[in-house]
Amino acid sequence: MKRKRIEFYILLAGLIIMVACSGSPKEDTLKPVGAPVTIDTVTVYVPIPPGIDTTTAIEAYKLADKSFVSLSEDSLADALYDEGHQLKIEVDSIWSEYEKALNEKDSVDNDTTGMGMTMRALELHDQYDRYYPSQEASPEAIANIPEARFRRLVTNYERARDIMEQVILINPYNDLYRGFLATLYSRLAQLHRSRDDLEKSIELYENLIRLNKGYFRNYYNVAQVYEDAGDYRKAYENYRKAEEILLETWHFETTDTNAFRVKACRLDDFPLIEYATYIFSQALMQERMWRVENAIVDYRRLREVSRMAGDREYEQYAIDGIAELQWDYGDIAARQKWLEFWDVRQNDEDRAALLLRDLLPRLDDPDVRIMAQFEMGVLEWTSLNQREQAITRIGILVDEIELDENGAVVDTSYYRIINSYGSMCFTLGKEYEDTDKVKSLQYYLESTKYEWDHRGSGLINCMIKLQNRPEEVVRLGQMAVDYTGQLNEQELKLLFQLMIDSYKKIGDFRSARMYYSRWRDLQNMSGG
Repeated sequence: MKRKRIEFYILLAGLIIMVACSGSPKEDTLKPVGAPVTIDTVTVYVPIPPGIDTTTAIEAYKLADKSFVSLSEDSLADALYDEGHQLKIEVDSIWSEYEKALNEKDSVDNDTTGMGMTMRALELHDQYDRYYPSQEASPEAIANIPEARFRRLVTNYERARDIMEQVILINPYNDLYRGFLATLYSRLAQLHRSRDDLEKSIELYENLIRLNKGYFRNYYNVAQVYEDAGDYRKAYENYRKAEEILLETWHFETTDTNAFRVKACRLDDFPLIEYATYIFSQALMQERMWRVENAIVDYRRLREVSRMAGDREYEQYAIDGIAELQWDYGDIAARQKWLEFWDVRQNDEDRAALLLRDLLPRLDDPDVRIMAQFEMGVLEWTSLNQREQAITRIGILVDEIELDENGAVVDTSYYRIINSYGSMCFTLGKEYEDTDKVKSLQYYLESTKYEWDHRGSGLINCMIKLQNRPEEVVRLGQMAVDYTGQLNEQELKLLFQLMIDSYKKIGDFRSARMYYSRWRDLQNMSGG
């Protein structure tokens, strides 16, 4: 009985304590542990740490969303980066053979082909790198990489690229990762360009631009590949973008030439030559698209910048470009047709001939007309099988060209016309040797009237045909002696033999002995 009473009191005491606790007021109200927030139309639940107000916590969460990733994601990205980096190390030893610092002239030994090649790192001045400089190897060097080694490079770089693209998806904010991926894109683009896989090279360079839109050389590199592919509009757009980003990088906001000159000259590190390269490239693309007026504007800009840089080569390019585009007294339509002629000449001679025949009557400048007539003659000779018409056309031009007493052109810019005419006459002389001796001699004699590359050979062929007239042979031979530098050993021996025989025939044995001595010396030298 006593035991039951004790148990009852214990139970009663427990009930009293429970009632007392449930009725006691709370001393503090707990802060919420999270808050909903909408980011890019997606609602997420943002954790609120102890001691931080909700507004600050949400602001920090939003900032973090575009700045870094979680520790677990960071760890995963680092692990993948290490894997990709190890792949890169495996092939870097190969790539380094094809990559040298700017202006180095060292010979690099290729352990597969044994061929020494001189490499360079960048096509332009890498001392001005501001962002992620990607090393550029010589296109000629990459083109000579043996196929097995090329495939090894591409395979490993592509594996490393795939890994780094995963890394960027996990953590797009790490500059080290982005720079590494940029290098992989650049090297793969160079490799594919070396094998004329221009579409793939363009795709990789465009990826590189998306990765870093603020680096001017990325645009220059992809422009070069577009140019290789014949897409001059896209090439021009990217050359133009390269110039714009270059100027923005150095905080140029003025289009005033004088202001630009003052500011550029005050900046020791501003790459004026590189800037001139971008302008020159734009002028060329404008010209290839037959935008003559725009090309002239770019050439004038190039002339101004090249003078600021003290670069005489680019200045001359600009002067020549303006002169060529303003030819025929500034007839832009005629110049565009002339450019079109050169554009189609290699692939469609018939169309090229039609373009020239349409162009010739409208030309006013005598020098331009001579140039166009000459190209028409060359086209008729080489492609249209109209040789007699060609040599007649060019012969008329030769009559218009001023020559000195020896038959040499006074204006050396016309030497190509004289040289081509001499060669045509000589060729026809040989062709008619077995069918028409008179016509053959006529063409040979015509070829001897002018200073051209093989005048001496023409004289010897005339001497051979005129052996029954020794006085004429001697006269021609005395002229031919002045061109011994053009003659080969066999021609020299023949010249001396003809002179010996002709002097004997006219009874001048002293001169015959002199040429015999020269013939014998030549025989002894040749061991014959």
